[in-house]
Amino acid sequence: MIIMLHTLITKLQGYFHRGESANAFAYASERNPYRDWNIIIAVFAVLAVLVAGWSFYMYQKISRGEAFVSEKAREAVVESVDKVALREVISEYGERAKRLQELRRAPLPFVDPSRSAR
Repeated sequence: MIIMLHTLITKLQGYFHRGESANAFAYASERNPYRDWNIIIAVFAVLAVLVAGWSFYMYQKISRGEAFVSEKAREAVVESVDKVALREVISEYGERAKRLQELRRAPLPFVDPSRSAR
């Protein structure tokens, strides 16, 4: 791995020192697509290594429980329910259920056009 990295660095140094101009990155002085693609690949490789390192660091931190630490659980506060209000709500829904059943059983107040006689 170290030999490959050394070879890559040596090649990149060769690309940057080819031009006789003071600015090795001057695009107009020397167009070299091979150098440009190598730069793109090298930048991508460096970014990939950085992302992999960051991911490993975060994985270790999360697995140890150091990341996403939350406050201690607060004591549960039990709120009492108003039983009178609860009974009123239950009775209201009971009345609605009765009214729905009445509406289902009652004849329709309008004439169904698909069943009307011609």
